[in-house]
This record gives sequence, structure tokens and C-alpha cells, in this order.
Amino acid sequence: MRIEVTDVSLVSTWAWDIPKDLSKGKHGVADQTVHMEKWEDIQNEDEDAENDEEEYEVCGICRNRYDATCPSCDYPGSGCPIVLGLCNHNFHVHCIKQWLSTETSKGLCPLCRQGFQLRPNVLINKMHHDEFQKLLMSVRQHNIPMGGGEIDQDVMDDGFIR
Repeated sequence: MRIEVTDVSLVSTWAWDIPKDLSKGKHGVADQTVHMEKWEDIQNEDEDAENDEEEYEVCGICRNRYDATCPSCDYPGSGCPIVLGLCNHNFHVHCIKQWLSTETSKGLCPLCRQGFQLRPNVLINKMHHDEFQKLLMSVRQHNIPMGGGEIDQDVMDDGFIR
């Protein structure tokens, strides 16, 4: 079997690598550069997180992990993809579509309240571009500003989809 990769879009996570005993140096000797007040502050902030196995990136709408499913899906995988927003917020495709289809969303990102747009030239967004264009155009028609009879249609379209 031969596989040809044409494009890769990554979603990454990171975490601080803070040793459990920050007050000791590499050889078990107290490290003079670490102040105990700072260690106590860090320890107090991370008390709740110590029992967690690992923190994962989650969808900002349903709060499920990206490698899990959204509430609309039964099985993880390609049936429940994520989309990347221009504002650097990522969501399960079903979650953001449901959010944008509500009148109260006004076509805005649920986290930063900027106009939601798919990030251009990203392979995982391309297959959803047409659906989002129709959805956002519908949202725009329900939220037309009052008194704006001669608004340039192309300018309006550009504001929602790039």
C-alpha cells in the first residue's frame, strides 16, 4: 500500500514541564536559583491539577476533546472533524455549525466574538467551505444592519468568508 501525503494541518497542545519537587536541583541538592515563595505559589495553583492525568485541548463549545466526538456523533474519527477558525479557535465541525445556525450567534466566534471565518488554505477546512459560506450567508441575512439598503454585497460576503 502506498500513501502520498499532500498537505498536513496540525493542532498542537503544550504544557509546562514542572518537576514535582522544584526545590531540589538535578542531583538532589537544593537549587539556589529557586525561591521557595514561588514554589509555594506554583504548588497552590496546581494542587487541583496534580491528580489529572493530562490536560487535553477541548472544543470550546461542547468541551469534549478534539480526539473524542462531539455530542452529535457516535464514533470518533473522520466523521467528526475539526475546523480551524481564522481567529485561532478550533471547534468540532458539528458544534460550530450548530452554534452559527442560532440567531444569537450573529455569525460570531463563541469564544472571542469576532466574525467567525474558516482559516483559508487549510486542507481540513476546504471540504467545509461551501457549507459554511451558505450558513454564514443565511446568518447575515437575518442580521442585516438597519438602514443599510445600499451595502456592497461583495464587501459583506468577504467579511464572513475568505
